[in-house]
Parts: sequence; structure tokens; C-alpha cells
Amino acid sequence: MLAKIMSDHLNLPRAMRNPHDILSITRLDVYLKKLLMDVIGEKRILQKDLVERLYRKHIQIRTGGVEPVDPVYTNACLHGQKNSVDEYVSKARELYFSIKNEGFNEDFLIPEAPDGKLANAAHRLGAALSLGLETVPTLAAPDGGTWDYAWFKQHFTRFERLFLLKEYAQFKPNCAPIILWGACEAQWANIQARLAEDFKTVEIETIDFEQNFDGLWYWIQNIYQVPESSHEIIRRKATLLGLASSQ
Repeated sequence: MLAKIMSDHLNLPRAMRNPHDILSITRLDVYLKKLLMDVIGEKRILQKDLVERLYRKHIQIRTGGVEPVDPVYTNACLHGQKNSVDEYVSKARELYFSIKNEGFNEDFLIPEAPDGKLANAAHRLGAALSLGLETVPTLAAPDGGTWDYAWFKQHFTRFERLFLLKEYAQFKPNCAPIILWGACEAQWANIQARLAEDFKTVEIETIDFEQNFDGLWYWIQNIYQVPESSHEIIRRKATLLGLASSQ
């Protein structure tokens, strides 16, 4: 039966890929699933309750806890349909330890569309990233989907989004946050368009610090991880910028 299902979809090329190369902000949910796998594997202690809460929240909003039909592996008995958020969590745990102890099951490849979007397998990819696998087996799929930052911006609070973006930027190779100052807001659209010419994806999150100079200082030193000796310099510049903006 498995061979028949595979041949129905996928007399298409297969390849071994670095999971980091598949991870994209157009599927930010994959990174959230990777964070959950870190918690499951006890690689992450700090903010583990937050991670699980965000995972449960995005599953509940997106699916209502009921797993949709897999567009690639259409026989649900191959992996078992989930019918509650609790089942999503328990199945994620089973998947993590299955891959850790037995390796990646190549009967369930990661379907990837020509534009790089996933057709499914977000949990499998998240587990591979958490376990540090250097390659995963992929399958060329006719199309994929997005579960991107715009979706999270619609459903998650700013705190929740910034938490995900910060974690993502620290984990993803060749990814970095960029701060656009309010003084040049009229040029933000042009700057974003120019950056998008050179980089795959650019997302902008507006943070209004108003008179919160300490907040501005915190975000700059936290994002750029500047040495402690630079903290007071950043605080002074943030204060001067705030005072100039308020006049």
C-alpha cells in the first residue's frame, strides 16, 4: 500500500537536504515546532512553559485541534490523525523520540515544492532541526503552503511575535534583525523593497518606544549582543534620540 501511495504522488525527484536550508520565515510555524521539540528533548529549560503555550495556541487557532488530511500521504493510517491539541503534543513527543532513537523514517519524506514551500511535514522538520540532523530526505511536491509571519501577526501578541522572531534570528544561519529608525519612517517601504532585492524575505515589526528609553536600550543591546562596556553609550544615545524626537 505504501509503495502505491508513493507512486501516486511522487514519481518525482528525491534529494537529501540540510534542514536549515528548508527552514524559512514563510513557515514560521516550523520554528515554533522546533522550539517545542527542544522542550520535549529537555534541551530548553528557560521559557519552556511559554513555548508550549504558544505551540498549543497556534495549533488550536489553525486546526481547532483536528489534523487536516495530509495532501501527500493521503492514507491517514500511515501516521494517525490527531483529534485534539493534547494529541498534537503527545504525537510530537512520540515523533521526537522515534527520530532520536531510530533515525529519520524515509517512508515519510519531507515534501517540498519548487519554490521551497513545504507541502507538509512541519513537525518532522522541526524535530530534525532540534536533533541537529545534517540532512533529511525530501521529495519534490507540486505545491506547498505558507504559515508565515503575517499569520502570526494576525493571531499572536507583539510580545509573542517578538519572542519568536528573536529566537528565529538567533538560530537561522544568515539571518539577522534590522532596526529601522522612526526618523526615516517615510523611507521604510523603499528600504524594505531594496533589502528584499538582496535577501530572500524581509519582515518589519514596528516597535514604538515613545519615551521608553530603557526599552530602546534593552532591545538594541539584546538584539546585537553588544559588549557590556557599550551599554551606557547605547543608553545615552537612546536618551538623546528620545529627547530630540519629543521636541
